[in-house]
Amino acid sequence: MRGGMRRLFFFMIILLFLGTFLIIFISSILDKNEKEHYRLSSPKKVPPQSTNSCKDCKDQREIKKLIERYSKPWKKQEGNYQKFRSQLSNKCHGYDKAIITQANTPVGTKLVYDGEKKRTLQVTTEIFSTFAEGHPFSNKTLHTCAVVGNGGILANSSCGNMIDSAQFVIRCNLPPLSDGYEKHVGNHTDLVTANPSILLEKFGGLMGRRRPFVESLQKYGNSLLLIPAFSYGHNTPVSLRTFYTIEDFGSPTRPVFFNPEYLQSLERFWRSKGLSNVKPHRDNPHLKVNFLSSVSSNNHKENTKKDTDCDFLPWGKQDESQTFRSQLSTTCHGLDKAIITQENTPLESKLVYDGEKGSAIKVTPEIFNTFAKRNPFSNKTLHTCAVVGNGGILFNSSCGKMIDSAQFVIRCNLPPLSNGYEKHVGSKTDLVTANPSILIKKYKSLNKDQQIFVENLQVYGNSLLLLPAFSYRVNTPLSLRAFHATEDFKSPIQTVFLNPEYLKDLDHFWASQGVKAKRLSSGIMMVSLAMELCANVHLYGFWPFSFHPRDRHFLTNHYYDDEKGTGNFHSMSAEFFLMLQLHSQGILRLHLDDCNQ
Repeated sequence: MRGGMRRLFFFMIILLFLGTFLIIFISSILDKNEKEHYRLSSPKKVPPQSTNSCKDCKDQREIKKLIERYSKPWKKQEGNYQKFRSQLSNKCHGYDKAIITQANTPVGTKLVYDGEKKRTLQVTTEIFSTFAEGHPFSNKTLHTCAVVGNGGILANSSCGNMIDSAQFVIRCNLPPLSDGYEKHVGNHTDLVTANPSILLEKFGGLMGRRRPFVESLQKYGNSLLLIPAFSYGHNTPVSLRTFYTIEDFGSPTRPVFFNPEYLQSLERFWRSKGLSNVKPHRDNPHLKVNFLSSVSSNNHKENTKKDTDCDFLPWGKQDESQTFRSQLSTTCHGLDKAIITQENTPLESKLVYDGEKGSAIKVTPEIFNTFAKRNPFSNKTLHTCAVVGNGGILFNSSCGKMIDSAQFVIRCNLPPLSNGYEKHVGSKTDLVTANPSILIKKYKSLNKDQQIFVENLQVYGNSLLLLPAFSYRVNTPLSLRAFHATEDFKSPIQTVFLNPEYLKDLDHFWASQGVKAKRLSSGIMMVSLAMELCANVHLYGFWPFSFHPRDRHFLTNHYYDDEKGTGNFHSMSAEFFLMLQLHSQGILRLHLDDCNQ
């Protein structure tokens, strides 16, 4: 038995040895074959393919040409240089005219805006005092100038020392110079430009706290700060505020203004050199401007000796008013389409909700009977419209008589007009809007309290009550109840509904002007209607900030309460700034001052 176990043990050892040998032998053969196969069939390396195919071929060819041209040896050609410099100087007279001074632009001069050829501004004593007293440049020709753009090519360029070695360094649009950028862009600055759009975007148009702006200028030392104050109407107030801010805080930076006459000469010169598509740069006020977010309610008390706002500058109606009004009318057809009538919306029509694009409602006889029988607006253009917002700026404004003097007065969202408010907001009303949210909140969706609702409408007389009945489905039954309530209690007010097709056209029009919002506010809707209805449009109570533009005193959200809006449904700051731009272009009149001043 013991011998048998021993033989079995040795037999298993031999099998294990043979098995191991066979595994090693087979593995070596397979490995050799695999290496040979890899050597014979290994694919050739293929360069990576461009994901853009030939999409950018044209740009690449242009860049190649530019590099070839740039790579040629450079040498200053004195004859060519002097000839070109002489031509530029003879055409533009930049040394004498580029910057406005008290010597070249005396009191009483009429400045013609280079970006708005039909807009002018007479130099008053106050404006004159902001001009440079003496010429900022010496008579001596400098040896070397460095003009520093802000292109990404400067990143990691190590050009800082070379830039700073220039005798005169010009920088564009308030660029950063610290945080490690010094090595690549330097910090020597003799002149720096500032587009007003930057002042609006980064510093809230200097309407609130101004110290951060002045502190940001420290890196430019006692350089000149050059601003195109008279290129466009909306540039002027922010440029003057810049001057006063620097003066107030004793900054060593010296603000100076481009001469619009020089810029016009410059444009003609470069056109003659083949730059046929050159246009004066227009600071776009809608470009990422969140005016409201730049100014908080806690910073409105920054003191300044002087202040200037667009409303406080001389205003005159411009020829652009008719052009803009025509564009608006051609796109939106407000006089015919703004209000639903039995003529423009017949029985069986399908109304598509403008706030819910996938929803529609068919006009039944019951709904049709609630529509105005005819257009409530006459074909005759009215002389003056007043559109009255509810901003806190109207509180103690004494604007009541001025508002009531308008031929047609539009008010928004059922505002209070009694209890002493008449002096400041007036009482005359020809059209008043009502947001369904107000009917829900104040009148319990008109499921009850209908008589109270109608009694409260008495303050608006026999005006039109305008409701967005077909913007959202939830609005429709509520708006129909409002109509029936005014009918049942024999109110002299006439209930009418906004046409959702008009609102869609209006949304497209203002989007093309830079207003991007989930929904336009009632205010801008009524301003739009007024611009088609009236030859002269005046706005009151449109100021979405918590401080007064004149003396910075605190303002409530509305002239009658301080209740804040919820969410970001409307783009109030963008809408306001667009109104400010239209004001500066003489298209409408925005009132931001007390009316008794």
